[in-house]
Amino acid sequence: MPREGFYYGAAACALRLVRKRESAEGVFYETTVFGADWVAADGPEQKKLMLQRTLDAPHVKFVAFSLGEAVPLSRPLARSMLDSTRIESAIASLPDLGPRTRHRRASTIASWMRTVDRL
Repeated sequence: MPREGFYYGAAACALRLVRKRESAEGVFYETTVFGADWVAADGPEQKKLMLQRTLDAPHVKFVAFSLGEAVPLSRPLARSMLDSTRIESAIASLPDLGPRTRHRRASTIASWMRTVDRL
């Protein structure tokens, strides 16, 4: 599904696992240094790296700051970081985000935060 592929690619870019490149042949994604480290790590080390990378992602830090949470984030996470409605309110001021996009992005961040909180 092209649309779902776009969202997964954007999420991987947001976590800085991959970066998008354009060339004469078209658009492609390449693994970042962090992405390569994550692939090479074992299960527990992968979890630790993903936890760090997710909490350090610029958009996650923006949401935390907008919600008045201390940055850098640590676990256990504040309840506001697990609440997609509060996150959606925090990103409402961002330009060029329609209501559906804002809702999807807030749901994604809340889902990431719930996953991080369980790790």
